[in-house]
Amino acid sequence: MGKISFRKAIMIVSFAVFLMFSLFMFFYFEKISYQDIKERLISENSYSAQSAKQLLDAEKDSMAKDARFVVNYPTTHFAFVNGKYIPFNDESAYNLSNPELEAMSPFNYKELSFQLSRILGKTLYAASSSVKNVAFFDGNANPLADVPGIEDSFMDTGKENYIQYMISADNKFSSIEPFGVIALKEGRLFLKGVDRIYSGEPKGVTVVTEELGDPILEQIKNSVNKEIVIWAEDGVMLSTIPIDKNAFGNRLGTAESGENIFATATINNREMGFSFYPIEDFDGNIIAYIGSGFDMNTVNDIFINNLIRFIPVIVIFSLVLFLILYSVLRQLFKPLNEIIGITEEISKGNYKITYPPNNIIEFSKILESIGKMSDAIEIREKELVLLSSIDKLTQIYNRQKTEEILGLEIQKVNQTSHPLAIIMLDIDSFKEVNDTYGHKVGDMVLEEFVTILKKNIRPTDFIGRWGGEEFLIICPETNLEGAKTLANGLRKALEAHSFPIVVRKTASFGIAEYIPEEAVNAVMKRADDALYLAKKRGRNRVEGGPDSN
Repeated sequence: MGKISFRKAIMIVSFAVFLMFSLFMFFYFEKISYQDIKERLISENSYSAQSAKQLLDAEKDSMAKDARFVVNYPTTHFAFVNGKYIPFNDESAYNLSNPELEAMSPFNYKELSFQLSRILGKTLYAASSSVKNVAFFDGNANPLADVPGIEDSFMDTGKENYIQYMISADNKFSSIEPFGVIALKEGRLFLKGVDRIYSGEPKGVTVVTEELGDPILEQIKNSVNKEIVIWAEDGVMLSTIPIDKNAFGNRLGTAESGENIFATATINNREMGFSFYPIEDFDGNIIAYIGSGFDMNTVNDIFINNLIRFIPVIVIFSLVLFLILYSVLRQLFKPLNEIIGITEEISKGNYKITYPPNNIIEFSKILESIGKMSDAIEIREKELVLLSSIDKLTQIYNRQKTEEILGLEIQKVNQTSHPLAIIMLDIDSFKEVNDTYGHKVGDMVLEEFVTILKKNIRPTDFIGRWGGEEFLIICPETNLEGAKTLANGLRKALEAHSFPIVVRKTASFGIAEYIPEEAVNAVMKRADDALYLAKKRGRNRVEGGPDSN
């Protein structure tokens, strides 16, 4: 095919662009826009489901406050601290206002156990929309009083992990806040608040229980303005709308842990879409899913309305585009040679690019010039990026780049809930090296120090110079225990190494695990505080975590 003039190319290109744009804009709403609308509504519904899960978690946290109320009740604390609480087997009434509490016999404590459970249960029920049960366990998790008449589904045996956690040897001298859990028992879901009575050691445990039922679901529905469904044990357990138990089949039962699931179901001759979030028990096992739903016919309604409004816009805009494009291309022809000359001056150098041949002479020259210029810019940009992200002395990431990597890893954690830990380390007494041997020797120690770190970290870890003799290691997919193991390995490797001139140099380490959705400064402060503690406790050690207070 022979070469054509630029004037003919202007007309051909203008008409081709006009035709393609018109067709594209027309079919956009027929094929692409429909899917976009659907994905947007699903995304919005996913946020509603997430909000429903957060509201359910808030109800769970409220149960923890109820448990703390029971623990702080004066008679509760007195009875457990005096160690006279024994299993209840007498339903006779007892006056809690008896001024001679300290003179009570163990038999009377049976009565106190019953009365205390009954009165506190009524107090909590008065402030709630459903029945709340108060149960007591002694310091060995043996069950004490329970409000009579409550179904067995409410009852805990004392062997549950959330009760054993409160009295375990590991937590005997630890400060533990009350917490809420969701439990699945006999095909029903229960919200439970757990707290312990403590006086030097665990004296007892209280569990406040409320069944997850329609009142709570209605509250959540009113808050998110969506229909709410709870799926558990291979079927729909609770719902704010009439729905068949097997409406979703077993699609939710095969989901991965922590996965957000979208499923559809036909309800009253309507196709509805539901986004589900997992509900986990105390041990982190998925026991149910909570979801919010919307009418899928909304997608069609929005699509049709948009299409009706957009057709005239397509026609008018396409014609205007054609006229503008044709006019602009004609004007571009006049200064074309000047543009070529300017771009060639900008892109002067020994850089070459490979580009496909073009039948339009002038356009071929533009491609050639722009190609040369883009190659030169690309090379310079790479050099600038490298210089801006690497520490000149140690040849590892500088602080700016390290902060950028940490921010990206935290985004991943907030999306996936995978663990992430950081290690802050500082060379012990490094100032003495500079003061005694000079900065040149200090630089040698820094370079060799970094070499040892790079040899002993994992391929997935990132290391950066935080400032002076301080470094930060970012450890994806790593919890606090994993970070501690890695830090101790690095500490031993440094301790065993023979450095030039100064021979022996150690480092102190502070570790911290990122908590999803917390600020970056928060996890950095914990690592920095742990590093300060390591320095304070004698250097050449690793600190961080609950046992580093």
